[in-house]
Amino acid sequence: MSSSNDRVVIGLDYGTTYTGVAYCDSQGTVRDIQIVVDWPGQHAHNAVNEKVPSQVAYGQIDGSPYEWGAWGNIIPPNTPRQYWTKLKLDEKSKRPRELRMLLALLAGDIGAMNLDDNDGDDDGDGNDDGPPAYPGKEPVDIVADFLTGVKDHVWRHMGEELTKTLFESIQLDVVLTVPAVWSDKAKDLTFKAATKAGFVGSDKIVKMVTEPEAAAIYTLKTLKSGPGGDDIRIGDHFVLCDAGGGTVDLLSYKVQSVSPYFKVEEAAVGTGDKCGSTFINRDFRKWLREKLGPKTMELIPPEKLREGSRIIREFEAAKMSFSGDTMKAYLTIPREAKIDDDPSLGIEDGDMLITDKDLRELFDPWVNKTLQLIDDQAAAVYATGASVKYVFLVGGFGKSDYLYKKVQEYCTARGFEARRPPFPWSAVARGAVARGLEPASGGLVDVRRCRYHYGTPVSQPFNPTKHIAKDAYIDKLTGERLAKGQMRWLLSKGDALSASKPRRVAIECCRTFTPDEDRHFGAQIAYCMKDDAPSRFMDDDVIPLCTVKADLSDVPESKFMRARTRLGGEEYFVAEFKIELLVDNSRLKFFLVFDGEEYGSAVPNFDA
Repeated sequence: MSSSNDRVVIGLDYGTTYTGVAYCDSQGTVRDIQIVVDWPGQHAHNAVNEKVPSQVAYGQIDGSPYEWGAWGNIIPPNTPRQYWTKLKLDEKSKRPRELRMLLALLAGDIGAMNLDDNDGDDDGDGNDDGPPAYPGKEPVDIVADFLTGVKDHVWRHMGEELTKTLFESIQLDVVLTVPAVWSDKAKDLTFKAATKAGFVGSDKIVKMVTEPEAAAIYTLKTLKSGPGGDDIRIGDHFVLCDAGGGTVDLLSYKVQSVSPYFKVEEAAVGTGDKCGSTFINRDFRKWLREKLGPKTMELIPPEKLREGSRIIREFEAAKMSFSGDTMKAYLTIPREAKIDDDPSLGIEDGDMLITDKDLRELFDPWVNKTLQLIDDQAAAVYATGASVKYVFLVGGFGKSDYLYKKVQEYCTARGFEARRPPFPWSAVARGAVARGLEPASGGLVDVRRCRYHYGTPVSQPFNPTKHIAKDAYIDKLTGERLAKGQMRWLLSKGDALSASKPRRVAIECCRTFTPDEDRHFGAQIAYCMKDDAPSRFMDDDVIPLCTVKADLSDVPESKFMRARTRLGGEEYFVAEFKIELLVDNSRLKFFLVFDGEEYGSAVPNFDA
């Protein structure tokens, strides 16, 4: 990196299992971006160098001031540690069974993995969603402690590369990456953790970019500047497949602009599922259990089956070298198993043979699930009248040659082109830097797709062909037969949302009340993740989001419509108002508007 520049862009990809950091001077291009690879504590057998494990361990709890324990690769074996803390930053994404199982993978706890693959969320084992909390520390503090270790190492690394004096004098631009579906609250907690760690400060310019956007911009820029790059044209559609450790996430885009900067719009609502490479490790443990038998497996200490243990490291090496061709690898069985030689099982001198056939059986269920997700995204693009030109593959699972070969075969059969950029595992960190090298205004994605339906329940005139009997009731003032809890959707899943132009939508509602009744009104707001939105609020797929509360006590009675009951002729009032939704750069705000004035609002910790 040249020492003549006065600004350096740093990309921080804090991930659930691994974290990566990239950097480049302000005059560089995407091909000049560097990645931190000299993480402390790595050994010759550890092939992981583009990233560091997102883990932190503390000293003994004895009432003494905070004592730094260890982080990343330098945590000693069998030491209790905090991991997957990133998931705790986003409360709305609690998925008990999935999280318990993935945590069990890291811990090597076979019994907690629910090996029968039951789809139920509650497996009844009473396990918590994550590792034991460290007393006195919230998740944001644990993340901050981990990021402090990362920051200190990165600062030393860059100080050595630039010289300490020069590094301390230059402007730092830091770009943080966050999941696309995270709430504003989760983004804020990420920002706070980075601030406490020292990545954010008055002497630094800080930006935030979503992980898919970062991966997309890196891939586009890399391929555009390489052989065949001119093939990327305005109007092209591509599917970005971010195949990671725990999940595979997909988004489809349409290219709007190529020069001077890429601009894209989302072509379909993003999708994803739990089928990352961690699940291959889960199935490996099942395979090992079937080979050795339950009694032998019980002899092996749990720590000898955890992520980072010798047998898992050896399996990881075999997994990453597997391309589908003929191969053999040997795994060291923990000595506690006291296993005898067995040629039929490929066991000799404490080593077990694993072949390409074994690996194919472990890979294929998750590879096929990934291909199905790609196919679903392609179908969503076709539904808009367009066609897919490229499938871009990134992520930790994305660097698997076997997965890439299968994606290539899938694409060739359908007339697509499969592309994988250099360094697919660190594509997000590198893409964060690529975004930071561009002008401050704007971003890669100009048009996004609404990920959910948003609406409010209302009462409608009862129609026996449309409504169910148990929703029917008689309004005590109007005497009209109505159906309660019928959803009016303000915004639908898949609606186009401009990144630069706010969008405001509204529906008209009314409320009847007597002169003696309270004028505090409330409107329940709900959302639905399904493609087809239900018509009833009580449907299991309709999820309450927030409530808009309004006080119309000070509104003169002359502002309301007057009416009288059919029986008795008693006077009552009708308040006609609107429920409005403002979407500004994917952020949501709901309003209750009466007579052109806003009387109440609600801002959920949620993005459209």
